[in-house]
Amino acid sequence: MRLPKHMIGLCRAAVILIAALLAGLTAGTPAQAQEGYWRFTGYSTTPPQAQLDETDRGMRQMGRVSETRASGAFQPAESGAGTVDLFFKNDDIDRRQYLTTLKFSFTTGVEMRTLTPGQKLHFNGTLVIGGNPLAKAMPATGNGGVSAGNGDYFISMAGAIDQPASSTGDLLVQRGGDTLTLHVMGHIGAYGGLSGTMHINYQWVQGPPPALTGQPAPTSGGPTGDGLGSRIDVNELNGLWSGVWIRRPGTAIFDAVWRSSQYGEVRDVVRLESINGDKIVFKRDGNGGRYYGTFSPDRRTISGGASWYSAGMTWSARVGGR
Repeated sequence: MRLPKHMIGLCRAAVILIAALLAGLTAGTPAQAQEGYWRFTGYSTTPPQAQLDETDRGMRQMGRVSETRASGAFQPAESGAGTVDLFFKNDDIDRRQYLTTLKFSFTTGVEMRTLTPGQKLHFNGTLVIGGNPLAKAMPATGNGGVSAGNGDYFISMAGAIDQPASSTGDLLVQRGGDTLTLHVMGHIGAYGGLSGTMHINYQWVQGPPPALTGQPAPTSGGPTGDGLGSRIDVNELNGLWSGVWIRRPGTAIFDAVWRSSQYGEVRDVVRLESINGDKIVFKRDGNGGRYYGTFSPDRRTISGGASWYSAGMTWSARVGGR
């Protein structure tokens, strides 16, 4: 059956109108999705230390040993690095004391003061658990992980005393709601248990993200403000050692090549443990010691000492220099 000419004209007009509306909606969607960003507003740790202290006092009043601590730190500028530290000490019915510690650290190596929808963050995590012989014999174990909002952990790992673990995971930043929270969890399972979670909070802001300042511009293959890729000069008691921190793809582990007139060439593995404000900590696998450093005010150099020398040893790094 043929439609009348005036009906054909109306149908064509309707099709054209619908197509125009769909085209307008399609063209407008990406622009609307990009009109905003997530702004970092701060972080907190649960349970609060005051709550843990109150529990410890109650246990000690009953004649038991109880000492628990949970803390977190996050550096959003330049490196996107954070750490959760747990300390758990108690005793059993025979008054034998158990001590377990946990450090779960992560870094993204990128600026995290602002996040934009569609941005992909690559997390590198390390988990280190320590403890006394009784805790090791249990055996005490630990877990660490990071999740976004109410979602599953996109990075998760488990380990035991003297058995460090590492893992990587990716987060695709989404748009939804007015707030976004990253949850960084650490858990000790020993004679009893202790959990601590750091909550990293963001607020949705309409408009384009601001231009962030106060950070050195990264160079190709070089550091992003944390000293990685920079030359390290170490004046130890046995001579001058020098090397370069080299980022292995997808990990938070770094190769150090030291050259000494006394020992020749020595290779070791060094891990970036944490960055908190102007403080930075590396851990050396060879002797289990730590390098503690402080950024200069312009963040172009780092200097400090090491845990295994009380005096006579210093090191320095030129950020961005080779």
